[in-house]
Amino acid sequence: MKKKTLYMETTGISVNKTIGEIQSELAQYGAKKIIIDYENGSPEGLIFSIDINNKETPFRLPCRWKAVYELLLSKIKRCRDKTDYQERAKKIAWRQIYRWIQSQLALINTEMVSIREIFLPFQLCKNQNTIFENIISNQTKMIDFKENESNE
Repeated sequence: MKKKTLYMETTGISVNKTIGEIQSELAQYGAKKIIIDYENGSPEGLIFSIDINNKETPFRLPCRWKAVYELLLSKIKRCRDKTDYQERAKKIAWRQIYRWIQSQLALINTEMVSIREIFLPFQLCKNQNTIFENIISNQTKMIDFKENESNE
């Protein structure tokens, strides 16, 4: 059975160029601040704020590139240099985030949804966790949520 190509797998666009494009897109939709989170010199996510109902509202989008890395490794038989695959995974993951943001902003542009509606899981709370993180950690009874449910 042929393995499927991972979305954006063939991208050669650098992480820095993609992050710049993400910043540009968010700025066009009213982002007031955009901060890049780094870990060991590598971008791991971004925080941005947008005015919603005259209140600056912060959001945090992670870039979980290690999941992409594991998928890439599972597709190959032998791996000579894992560093190359890490860089490739980062490029793919950031490009996927960029394309996701573009599609979400297109829905906002057509007024099918609001900014808060799209980015709500990523909204930062006073405890510096996202709404999604708070829901998971509190195991809220409002929704029946299991961390490892299938995405079918």
